[in-house]
Amino acid sequence: MVAPTLLANSLRKKCLTVVAGMLSFAGSITMLSCRDTFAEPPDVKTMIREWETAANSVRSLHIQLQGVNAQRAFELAGKVPGPGDQQMIEMPREMEYWLHADDNQERYHKNYIGPSSNGLIPLEFTVVNTKREQRELDPGGVGLNPYDELKINAPAGVRDYEINALRILLNRTASGQPYFSQNKFALLKETKEEINGIRHRALECPGERGIRIWFQAAAPFRISRIELGLRDRNRFGHTEYRYEYQDPHPQEDIPDFPILKAVEISGYDPSGELRQHLRSTVTEWNVNPQLSDELFQIEPDTGAIITDYTTTPETSYIRLADGTHRRLERHELRRSEFLQLSAEVKRSPMNAEEPAVKEKILTAVKPSYWIHIVGIILMVSLLLCVFLFWRHRANR
Repeated sequence: MVAPTLLANSLRKKCLTVVAGMLSFAGSITMLSCRDTFAEPPDVKTMIREWETAANSVRSLHIQLQGVNAQRAFELAGKVPGPGDQQMIEMPREMEYWLHADDNQERYHKNYIGPSSNGLIPLEFTVVNTKREQRELDPGGVGLNPYDELKINAPAGVRDYEINALRILLNRTASGQPYFSQNKFALLKETKEEINGIRHRALECPGERGIRIWFQAAAPFRISRIELGLRDRNRFGHTEYRYEYQDPHPQEDIPDFPILKAVEISGYDPSGELRQHLRSTVTEWNVNPQLSDELFQIEPDTGAIITDYTTTPETSYIRLADGTHRRLERHELRRSEFLQLSAEVKRSPMNAEEPAVKEKILTAVKPSYWIHIVGIILMVSLLLCVFLFWRHRANR
């Protein structure tokens, strides 16, 4: 009787040991799988430090985007919204953007369908160095169309939606300073959300506009959503930026800066209705390429109009064939006058000295008549001297 009892106790102990080992292994696996779900995110300083490290790794950038901008019809026409005015008009667009972070140089080139006085027409323009130099190419519809115009503005931030979205993602402002140094953010501990099955937390900056940034809890430098204008959204509406990233290959580590896949921008009016929706897909993404300084210089074509808005009043010039500029008079700024002058310059490339493109000489009499006038004056003077001499002799 003793032997069977000892055998049963030994077998029971082995079974209990096996069950305990299995439970311990399962518990460790569960803890590892739920670590990101229940673990508290790092503090704000740690998150910003990780974000700055990823953003600072981008010293230059070349990116191409292609998408569609949908905007409400009545806003394109400049009308006041009425009941049922929610029709969205889609306008395709393509954009190419370059950044040289060391010198704080930016350039972007955009082709898109945009509104004009003649309806929706193709438009094209290039902006260099935070909108100080802006070149517009317009095939027809507004002002001096078709025209090539270079605008020189006072330094100001580019207001393009995609550029603003890229700037925040790169932790930059229009002046090149870190974005977080300009805003005071706090972690919203009570705010948690899953976006596409990934746990997110939010940083908020009440500030003047009200900014909320949603980031992945496991990778703070991966921003998924940004909300701007929350403070006064009941008066002016607000804007949301959404980002999508390409998944890294299983054999590769997550790069310092993730590869952007798409940008989605939504603008809402004070009532919460969608007024504009833009989605752009990244077709080319190149981090830290070699960029030449010539890329950040704009060269308008011959016959282009150049307007300098940094002077008071603004000054306009025309681009000559030899690369110099000639100031335009007020009457030459009229559409018909400028188009005729521009066509002459394009058709017959001339030097700056030639009459068609040189500064006008404002004189009462044309220079070719001066020889005749001087001759007449000398002749009259000679005759007067002879007459006075003759009278003097006659009086004697």
